[in-house]
Amino acid sequence: MNEVWKDLFGFENTYEVSSNGYVRSKTRIVRANKSGGIKIVQSKQIAIFINKKRGGYNYIKVKHKALSLHRITWISHNGLIPKKLEINHINGNKSNNKLSNLEIVTSSENKIHAYKTGLKKAIKFSKNTNSKKIISIDYLGVSTKYGSISEAVYINKYFSKQGIIGCLKGRIKKHKQHIFKYDTE
Repeated sequence: MNEVWKDLFGFENTYEVSSNGYVRSKTRIVRANKSGGIKIVQSKQIAIFINKKRGGYNYIKVKHKALSLHRITWISHNGLIPKKLEINHINGNKSNNKLSNLEIVTSSENKIHAYKTGLKKAIKFSKNTNSKKIISIDYLGVSTKYGSISEAVYINKYFSKQGIIGCLKGRIKKHKQHIFKYDTE
């Protein structure tokens, strides 16, 4: 795939983002001094740094703002990220910010992907024979299976045991925009 450069969202006149996850300043004419002189500023690649405080993702600094590289690559090429959706690195490598390695997913899908790719270690839950398997269905219709309520709460920190039980017993319809059902398979 050929590298495609697009304007950096919010900095359209001065920066560009490539489909390979790089950022560069644009060649431009600027005022050199107060007497009206001008100079040409040549394009140059912007340095990438890893922000360990924010999960080890790649960032760039533009006009005193730290911007996450995977998010700006996606936004500049595909438009704004809808609310409640996230950008996922398909191969699990946070340094690979190529557009072909990025996808838009729900928070739940992103967490499950992290466990499947080994980025997060799964907890071994006891083989309690009384545990019933459950299914959560998010607002986009994506279903996720869990071995137990405890597993669902552990993997998705925003779920609560009481909320899931309320759905399963029919006291409430949804918990955190998810419908919960017992897995009958």
